[in-house]
Amino acid sequence: MNGHLLLFGVIAFVLSSPAAAQASLADVQQSHVIVNVPPQEVFDPLLRRDLLAFFKHSTVPTATGVEYQLLRETSTQSGVAYPKYYLWVKVLTGSVVAQEGAARVAAIGRKRFEITDFLAKSDIRGAPGTVGSVFPAALVPKVLSLAGAK
Repeated sequence: MNGHLLLFGVIAFVLSSPAAAQASLADVQQSHVIVNVPPQEVFDPLLRRDLLAFFKHSTVPTATGVEYQLLRETSTQSGVAYPKYYLWVKVLTGSVVAQEGAARVAAIGRKRFEITDFLAKSDIRGAPGTVGSVFPAALVPKVLSLAGAK
């Protein structure tokens, strides 16, 4: 009987330790990435599709295509939220750039992306302080540079 109590005590200690909690949170976060980020072979087509649909519906109804640059190669995962990607996007009408700026998108269900925030280049130049309210601090200088903001 004492052996069972000792084993129970060790298990309870391990599970209550900060390291175990950290590992558990990391496992949960990784599981959210796995169930939400599309497979590599369809990532680009799905992202382009959803970016184009967003801009056609919101700001550039004549958009015919999009180009994007990932500002981070991997997703950012906070707690149990959808994994986020940060992009610099150019919206095209034919071969002309109709709009460009920084976007935050969430990967959802391995099948789609939702654009949660978009800051147009002109808005970033006019109010560079707003970038930090949407983008992680480590990406702010890159966004400001791409926008040509000071």
